[in-house]
Amino acid sequence: MGQTRDLGRRIELHSMDPHCHDISLGLYRQIHDGRSGYLVHSYSAAEAAEGRLSAIRDGLAAHAGLVPMEGQPGLLEFPCGEDHEKALRRTFLEVCKRADEEIDGPLPLIRHDKKNRVRVDREFRGKKGNIVSPLPNRPRRGQGGSVRWLEDS
Repeated sequence: MGQTRDLGRRIELHSMDPHCHDISLGLYRQIHDGRSGYLVHSYSAAEAAEGRLSAIRDGLAAHAGLVPMEGQPGLLEFPCGEDHEKALRRTFLEVCKRADEEIDGPLPLIRHDKKNRVRVDREFRGKKGNIVSPLPNRPRRGQGGSVRWLEDS
């Protein structure tokens, strides 16, 4: 039999998590007393699923600043009370890409841009702590489309 529950509005879905038996993980938004709470959920019955969900919740708390919602077990909220859904979606997907033992560490500052076939390095510089990208040899016109480079401001 199928399982259907009212979990709220789905914000993001991570299908086939390679770190936990290819389960699907969903991030849902629920409204309680005018406040937005976020639920990390999976319909999977795999034994390891609850541990993975707990690790994802801990990762969202560490990297997005979410805190447990008072009076709503299992829900997380932003302490400021605002919705930061775009940032939360991105953080959720980044946390889901990592194994449980890697979730607590800092997110990587090096990424491979598949479309443009370049590596993007970011580093902290200056007193303001600006994130900048070193400017490698820029691709010639027609080699990889448009690339946005971050300049130190």
